[in-house]
Amino acid sequence: MKVRDIQMELELRYRHHISNIYQLMVKIESVNPEIKKVGRGLYTYASAEEVTTEPAHA
Repeated sequence: MKVRDIQMELELRYRHHISNIYQLMVKIESVNPEIKKVGRGLYTYASAEEVTTEPAHA
């Protein structure tokens, strides 16, 4: 069985739960713009401090 086949089987079996998770993530994204979608079902979080802070030079 290929990885893609397994992914499709899981999506079919758990599509209701996956849909609920995606809907929840859309709500979370709208409330917290620091959470970014980087791919299908993949999210990243970078706080404003991490993005704007330059490393200190000695």
